[in-house]
Amino acid sequence: MADKKQVRVMLWCVPRSGSTAFIRCMSNRDDVKAFREMFVACSFFGPDSKSCIADQLNAQVEDDFTYQKVQRKLEAEYDAPIIFAKDGAASIYGNYEALPKGYTHTFLIKSPHKIHMSKNAIFENAKKCFGNEGAIYKDSNKNNISGSPFYEMLELVKYVRDVLKQEVILLDGDDLITNPEAMMKKWCEAVGVPFKPDMMKWEKDGEIKWEMSEGHKMFMNIFPEASKNAFNSTGFSTRVATDHSKTDVPEDVRKCIEDSEPYYKELYKMRISLD
Repeated sequence: MADKKQVRVMLWCVPRSGSTAFIRCMSNRDDVKAFREMFVACSFFGPDSKSCIADQLNAQVEDDFTYQKVQRKLEAEYDAPIIFAKDGAASIYGNYEALPKGYTHTFLIKSPHKIHMSKNAIFENAKKCFGNEGAIYKDSNKNNISGSPFYEMLELVKYVRDVLKQEVILLDGDDLITNPEAMMKKWCEAVGVPFKPDMMKWEKDGEIKWEMSEGHKMFMNIFPEASKNAFNSTGFSTRVATDHSKTDVPEDVRKCIEDSEPYYKELYKMRISLD
């Protein structure tokens, strides 16, 4: 579908920000072709991956997941009014030449405290699952320049704003949870997607309606804890979120939070608000 009415939009996110619920919301529509973390798959499962995740899963190398091939896939023609892709901002850092053309780039963040505490909970469960009890949370963030993905997110926002000359369309995950319909209406208006009320509700444990790597499918099967909140949900809801506010913060997690704060604060100033 190559007519001028087709809308192509990407949501770049930091981990644990509510992006799986977001793609469930978008893929719940009957007019969307959706992709999940194709560039993340390049860094995890592709032939140029430097991650140990594929080895831990005993996953096969996926030759289709190079940055150039994913770019071509996202730029290909599809018979759908809306093409939507959600991906990790850190995964495209240093590879901006692979950003697919024809897309409006949007962003999703959440407070560093919530991000890192949620990531740490997943990390502790993963250590048990994969038999890596000696692993340290801070080391799991070593591929991120600031000890978190917020630096890479800010750099991507600046690139989209200053080089691609696009308006910054950025949501904060807490705003989205607090006022989901109002925030989704704002986002839809900003990217040129007609808002549909029925996109805000979906089936619990519903079918996956997006393309993703075989490695990601394997990870979801072996380690469902990483996505259980989103798949237990029937819409954006605080009920499926873990309350980390009363939990003691381990020292290495605290350091990651502190290192993330300056970048988060700069991003937060750019967010879409209801005011």
